[in-house]
Amino acid sequence: TCESQQCPGNSTCKQLTADTISCPCNDGYYYDGVSCKEFIVIKVAVTLEEEFTEELKNTSSPVYQELERYITVELYETFKDTPNFQEVVVLGFRNGSVIVDFKAVYRKDKNNKIVVAESVREQIVKAVKLGNYQVKSAVVQGRPPPPAGLKETGKTDNSIDISWVKPKGHSAFDIDGYMVGHKTYAETQYKNQNISATSGMSSAVLTGLESDTIYEITVHAYNNDGHSDKLKIQVTTEKPDDSTTVVIIVVVIVIVLLLIIAMVVFFQLRKRRYRYEVDNMFTMLLRVHIHTGRA
Repeated sequence: TCESQQCPGNSTCKQLTADTISCPCNDGYYYDGVSCKEFIVIKVAVTLEEEFTEELKNTSSPVYQELERYITVELYETFKDTPNFQEVVVLGFRNGSVIVDFKAVYRKDKNNKIVVAESVREQIVKAVKLGNYQVKSAVVQGRPPPPAGLKETGKTDNSIDISWVKPKGHSAFDIDGYMVGHKTYAETQYKNQNISATSGMSSAVLTGLESDTIYEITVHAYNNDGHSDKLKIQVTTEKPDDSTTVVIIVVVIVIVLLLIIAMVVFFQLRKRRYRYEVDNMFTMLLRVHIHTGRA
């Protein structure tokens, strides 16, 4: 009985007879001979070159049902020969030409979900058409995968250069950009900067940092469906450059000495000019006095 027998995880016990039970896997899982494994489900939005009609909003309308059957057959033909393919399900239609939302279901693959998702998208894009319908674009729905290879590429006492590698399948997930954050252990909030995917950049420079300080640096990708997991590294900024301090002090001393010399020269010239003016005045007075005496 179900009370005395234990079914494997992700399955539900069903009593068939007094002596026999069944353990079918729950929805979203399949039995691999040992246990119930979760299907890989890839949700995709495909935009077709077709005018949208109001009937496509109604799942009971003949127009909806006919297009659903047609697209399901064409998608099945596209994926049926790919490894571990299980089924394809049309989820609905949206406005924007005609956007077809569907999911492709696969059994567990030796590759990860990201690789499978990229493969699904590439097959649609390469096909160019779904039956009689021209494909404009195909985007895998869901949070993007995280970038890889986050590392420090240079640092000073007040800055850190970092770089990372775009995630596998980045084109399939329509990534909008990357968020770079940094903080010290004493800080509770990250200082963030946004790197747009359209810039093509996969690097950033963190400036205005404290010297000889450990910084926690994170990078993650994001799109309309959410944020990826974060990559994280720790980098310590350089100690202050003492030679730079010495140079600054020497420069300041030289400037002060030049100012003192300039002031001394200025006052000496002023003193000479004053004496010259006094001598001239005395000479003029003497001449006037002599001239007056003769008169």
